[in-house]
Amino acid sequence: MELFAQGHHRLGLDCALFVACLLAGPIAASASGLEPDLSKADWSVKAPHDLAHNPPSKDAVSKLVGLSPDNPWGGKVCDFHFADLRHQGTLSLVVSDDGGEKANCNNVEILDKGPRGIEDYGLDAGWAYLDGVEDINGDGGFEVIAEGQEGIEHVGNEYGPGQDPYCNMCLSCTEYWPRVYAWTGNGYAEVSSHYPKYYERELLSLKKQITAIYAAQSEAHRPAPASTPIQSTSGSGFVASGSFGGGNGSELTQPQVRPEQVATPLPTPAAEEQPDLSDLDCLKAEAAKVERFLGTSKDAGMSDAIEWVNSNDPAQRDFATGVLSAIGTAEALRYEKTLSRDSDRHVADSAKSEVESWGSPDESTAFKLQPRP
Repeated sequence: MELFAQGHHRLGLDCALFVACLLAGPIAASASGLEPDLSKADWSVKAPHDLAHNPPSKDAVSKLVGLSPDNPWGGKVCDFHFADLRHQGTLSLVVSDDGGEKANCNNVEILDKGPRGIEDYGLDAGWAYLDGVEDINGDGGFEVIAEGQEGIEHVGNEYGPGQDPYCNMCLSCTEYWPRVYAWTGNGYAEVSSHYPKYYERELLSLKKQITAIYAAQSEAHRPAPASTPIQSTSGSGFVASGSFGGGNGSELTQPQVRPEQVATPLPTPAAEEQPDLSDLDCLKAEAAKVERFLGTSKDAGMSDAIEWVNSNDPAQRDFATGVLSAIGTAEALRYEKTLSRDSDRHVADSAKSEVESWGSPDESTAFKLQPRP
């Protein structure tokens, strides 16, 4: 009886281990047994437990990219997505991390599992933020959207207009430009111009934010309404407000209202999060850039740029130097040259730098294959 019990107990352990192995799916356990080894996993699109719909833990991804989940000070994975980027039957892994530099998730890389192991593609534009991995056109193909700083950052001085204009680190508004990347057969290249739908959605979002800020500004300047007590009779929706003439010559007088019959105002719902008013200039500059990119207007944003050129705030004039350069028309160049003679040295230097590089085309960016340790 004791032998049977021991054998039954052993059989139960073996079954438990077998079930655990089945649940583990295609991912092989690492030597430590704590996290799966993704370099040995099945990355195929049609795997029974494909990684796109059954993603591994963030710690497993951290080990694959060379970051220790046990040492957050040495770097961390912020976000990751398995997606079919190549259309060759194998998934790709898109990772956003801080690169071990204590930065703010501004490193994006794409990893593929090839015949010789893991291939790591890094973005040659330097740091950028992962904006998403999506099927933009709804055709089954996935694209990577990453956004980087476009150099326009001189607006929103937290000290107020005209104060400390040289404190660039205090400026709170930075323009970011999203770029679309896709597999082109021999690498991951920028293909932004092929995906106008994405930028049309971005433009709609920007316009909504701008409208919300204008509405908040209008509300802030609206005078508060006079407070008037609301009175009503008990048990009905009738509001007593004076006397009414009856058809038979009699008069219906206003009923007497007791204090306990005075209606209590309904509680005010919690206020929604208000848009950041300091973002307005950057949102307008970004929206204008999208309109120029889509071909809606080649000089979109010029009226706002002229307003900033004529501002008494040197931070806004400095901001205009980057906007004018992005517009790039002959009219914009004339205003840029005017700012190159600005009384504020920082504004003048910024404008001179833009004039010197005027007309230089934006360089296309791509993900380049990186050596792995």
